[in-house]
Amino acid sequence: VQKAKEIRGVVTYKGEKLSSGTVRFLSTGGEVAFASVQPDGSYIITDVVPGEVKIGVQQGLEPRSVGDSSGKPAAKPTRPPVTLPVKYHDPETSGVTKTITPSTGELNIDFQ
Repeated sequence: VQKAKEIRGVVTYKGEKLSSGTVRFLSTGGEVAFASVQPDGSYIITDVVPGEVKIGVQQGLEPRSVGDSSGKPAAKPTRPPVTLPVKYHDPETSGVTKTITPSTGELNIDFQ
């Protein structure tokens, strides 16, 4: 099975970009692909099995920045982080599905 090599996109909740989390794609065959959500809401996921996938974003397990190498405290975010309701954490309960093809290169995910 030829997998989609690399899919890029932005993860949002009600139009607001997420600043953290782990995107999970679950194929109908049970294969899982993971990617980290970057501070700008973007992600890059690789080796996704083509076909329908269920999508979830796990939040709350990321390491928190407490400072930098200079010893200064970390800068406070300019806005509070977007938090997804728990049902969106698990691909099985999120209700979000997308169809992936070997040529899929961009996939934005907006949770409502």
